[in-house]
Amino acid sequence: MCRIAYAASKLRELRDRRVIDERGDRFGLPVCSIGEPRELVRKSLERGVALHGLVQWLQHPGTSPDEILSLSHSLLTVVEIAAESGDWQSVLDIVHAIEPVLIVSGHWMQWRYAEESALHAAEQLDDGLERAYHPHELGSRALALKADDQARPLLEEARSLRRHAPSSARRVTVQNLGLIVRPTWWRQARTAAVAAAAAVAVLTIGGLIAVARPEPQPPVVPGSPLSVTASPTSAPTAAPGRSPTGPSPSQSIVPSQPSVPTSPSAAARAPVITRIGPGSGPTAGGTKVTIIGSGFAGTTAVSFGKVGATSFTVDSSTQVSAVTPGGMGTVDVSVTTPAGSSATSASDLFTYISAPIVTGIQPTRGLTSGGTQVVITGSGFAGATGVSFGKNPASFKIVSDSEIRAASPSGPAGVVDVTITGPGGTSMTGDADLFTYVVG
Repeated sequence: MCRIAYAASKLRELRDRRVIDERGDRFGLPVCSIGEPRELVRKSLERGVALHGLVQWLQHPGTSPDEILSLSHSLLTVVEIAAESGDWQSVLDIVHAIEPVLIVSGHWMQWRYAEESALHAAEQLDDGLERAYHPHELGSRALALKADDQARPLLEEARSLRRHAPSSARRVTVQNLGLIVRPTWWRQARTAAVAAAAAVAVLTIGGLIAVARPEPQPPVVPGSPLSVTASPTSAPTAAPGRSPTGPSPSQSIVPSQPSVPTSPSAAARAPVITRIGPGSGPTAGGTKVTIIGSGFAGTTAVSFGKVGATSFTVDSSTQVSAVTPGGMGTVDVSVTTPAGSSATSASDLFTYISAPIVTGIQPTRGLTSGGTQVVITGSGFAGATGVSFGKNPASFKIVSDSEIRAASPSGPAGVVDVTITGPGGTSMTGDADLFTYVVG
């Protein structure tokens, strides 16, 4: 009996994977429809081999930084492809290979995108070291660009995750946190133009990023190497002319005894959002979104655009979880506390994805035994995850955003709706999607 139950469970698994279908041969056994799955496996294998070859090329000593930089945009597109196929290790390998080039050449936005992609991959793999490394990199990037409000929660997250990491890794994170100094009147009065011209020195220490920020000087020229201010065995030294609240010109920053001063008015600061995830969901709402940042204690409201979240919970002063309301397009997510609402930025954008729309099918009828090749037209088909004839799933191929080709599964005689399911939900039913099963 156990063997029969085991065989039945395996048959259900194969049916769910569309390796077999509901049709039976003359002995009553399920018919194998391995053609389509074989094609999917072949494509997956080819993609995996290609990604592996690309990683080997990137890691080869003979590959120059100039070659990598010239392909940076294309490489980030490959990162997207690897993520879409669930090859998270390739995402990490590619990002690790290209991030030093992006840092030294001053490609700040590409660096940020790469790090956010790698952080998502690390979370999918549940890799503790990688999950700590990439918030550190993102925080160091924000620190280098003088976005202290964004840098602090990211570096604090990295420090927390690195509590069991090698001491050298935790020490560099603590060191960078120590560079976030108490605001003074002259810092607050400094204009954005002067802040944008501030020189940034980035130092690679054993694969870890430490940052030293001198007072405003001519900006770093993209494409030229950034100056190194310390060796792997010593912390960066503050530049002459630094604020009295920071280290003196002759004093090195001591990583083992950091000082992370906070402003007396910190409790009165408005919240700051540094990232959200996921960044998209269906227009109907219902997506649970994790919001990361600072100043979330006492949150009174979370909004997606002008509409309040369906519900939210304050997980900590640096994290809020919220459920999206219905909406359209791309909106800013905001968190409100008694101190005010978070300022909008590129870090808080959420995109509503519409459900697919079916405008026609051809042919509109087929045999109850299934196997009819049906062309489905409409919109929003990119990223489709399922096609159904009534309640029965069908094998399918996405031709474009407006066309899908599906093989009808077996079904009882009668009329059913053909529906498509994607990230934005399932298409609404109507006269345009009707398919009639006829007895052969």
